[in-house]
Amino acid sequence: MGLFLTGHSAGGYNVALAALDGRYLAAHDLQRSVVTGVATLAGPFDFLPLDDPDTIAAFGDYAEPTETQPVNVVSRQAPPFLLLTGDADSTVGPYNSRNLKRKLDAAGVPVQLVLYPGLGHADVLTAIARPLRWRAPVLDDITRFFEGLQASAKRS
Repeated sequence: MGLFLTGHSAGGYNVALAALDGRYLAAHDLQRSVVTGVATLAGPFDFLPLDDPDTIAAFGDYAEPTETQPVNVVSRQAPPFLLLTGDADSTVGPYNSRNLKRKLDAAGVPVQLVLYPGLGHADVLTAIARPLRWRAPVLDDITRFFEGLQASAKRS
């Protein structure tokens, strides 16, 4: 059994890029196949052109900005993805997850997209906390996704 990766916002970006761009795992002598599945919450995956001061500061000096975008490094070797986002997210628009889903679908990678009605950027993360789970089944969706991947691995 491999690793399950999950992250919110920039953490979602990091786990997606690590799973999609083999250079990051190879730098640590790991194969891409070590990642069994990825669940992201409100991740930025497709944010060119760089027009925000924070993204310019983080990525503006990168020689090939397109390589910083998870949507541009999708391949058939990608693990299954679960993309979770709120439809009211004005920080990292839901189009990021929709665009990554389109690329993963086109590559034949198993992917699920869940849009939570009325949830904003932080809401998707805070809905994991016990007192706020009534807002959306985020934790249940992640658990179901990873348990399904485990069950599939045991059958094969």
